[in-house]
Amino acid sequence: EAREFFRIMSTKYAGRRNVIYEICNEPNGNVSWARIKQYAEIIIPIIRKNDPNGIILVGTPEWSSRPDLAAADPLKDSQGFRLRNVMYTFHFYSGSHYWQPRVQGVLGRIPLFCTEWGNSDYSGTGPADYANATKWLNLMDANRISWCNWSFCDKAGETSAALKPGAIASRSWTNTTKSGAYVRGRIGKPGPVAKRSLMAAEDSPAEELSDTPAAAAATRAFALYPNPASGGQVTVLLPSETPAGTQVEVLDAYGQRVYSTTTRSAESTLSLDVSTLRNGTYLVRCTPATGPGWQTRLVKN
Repeated sequence: EAREFFRIMSTKYAGRRNVIYEICNEPNGNVSWARIKQYAEIIIPIIRKNDPNGIILVGTPEWSSRPDLAAADPLKDSQGFRLRNVMYTFHFYSGSHYWQPRVQGVLGRIPLFCTEWGNSDYSGTGPADYANATKWLNLMDANRISWCNWSFCDKAGETSAALKPGAIASRSWTNTTKSGAYVRGRIGKPGPVAKRSLMAAEDSPAEELSDTPAAAAATRAFALYPNPASGGQVTVLLPSETPAGTQVEVLDAYGQRVYSTTTRSAESTLSLDVSTLRNGTYLVRCTPATGPGWQTRLVKN
């Protein structure tokens, strides 16, 4: 059923940047991260066939409370690179969950999206802890993590409901509960806007920045110089085993290819024209026709 559902949805909504695919919400019970990965590796290609660049969200074990497990073993493609435009989810309720360090421990390692949080205990009806909610939201704002609040409803007895009973029938959208007023206040003062940049993948075999050929050669087999780059040309130092026909591409924050070329022979260096790139951080990926590839970070000033 999931295969058919996401086939239909990705066909219908392909290319719509306001549509996000969340393929498994709150896996729980005895569902391990290994099992979630196995499921994701079936569903993601179905979506990608119809919507190559859509954002896909993958839930984490224990009711989406274990992003640390996903960070330890993220989804990767056949070349060993992390899947682009794939994010991992976590959920919390301010009256029950105080495990901010678990999220802090994976910052910069995997992309995160808080697809559900509420001002109550985990049942939706218990007491809220607004001081704890503020800690969570400050953490997410500081690290540009998007979030969705539970819930835009007027259900009586539900602490996390944003509206008072009867508000929906009367269309009294300002008739908010304490939780609704708190959330509305936070939405009215949004955190910093995410930059159009891309962090280097943690498992990249080349991470150092090099501003001279000698520094590049001394770091790793695959490197760039000058890096950071302020001019129009960047030289790629290729591994000695790089064959002809190897694709070298530059990807932006959305995983979109902004530059691509192919080696014509067994070259040791390659020149990239980055004059048209905006300032920010990019990913440079080197992919041979067969065998593992390489990737590293490029900073454009």
